Amino acid sequence: MVRFPNFWVGLELGVVDTYAHRFPKKFPKKKINQADYFLIFVLINYIMETMTIQKLAKESPNRLALAQQYYSLISALNNLSLTEREIQLIAFSAVRGSLSYATVRDEFCSTYNSSFPTINNIVSKLKKTGILTKVGKQIVVNPRIALDFSKPLVLQITLTINNELRETNEHASEGASHKEAKSEVAHS
Repeated sequence: MVRFPNFWVGLELGVVDTYAHRFPKKFPKKKINQADYFLIFVLINYIMETMTIQKLAKESPNRLALAQQYYSLISALNNLSLTEREIQLIAFSAVRGSLSYATVRDEFCSTYNSSFPTINNIVSKLKKTGILTKVGKQIVVNPRIALDFSKPLVLQITLTINNELRETNEHASEGASHKEAKSEVAHS
């Protein structure tokens, strides 16, 4: 039997130790035995065979641009068909706060070359859909989708196939009905 002593040493000095040196608080000093490596290997293979994983990284110049990108994704995933101006208003409201103040509306109008009647029409439509809500006397973005855009944003989007459709149309390429995606926001 041929033994490869450097194999296990290489694993122990590999990814785990690299991250442990970069982030010592997240990875306390602990030896991982060989059985743990096998379990990790099996889990990674299972994930790679059963899921498609794609990671995207994009930088935004400011909080407002980040909010616009976020609400554009929410609109696309939920088939909301929001216009660009509606997304701008939602993002602006999420970053600046309530749209009830005249100064905030003036700032929106000057930033996006818009008018008060346009804002009123958009607010009315978005209140009907539940994206904007009235809290007391303030018109704000629904707290379920309002985020703090001053921090980096990490989204996990899990898209699945309905089990019933998967069984009946396993090899079909068309004809599956579309359902709305659920969106949940976790604040940290």
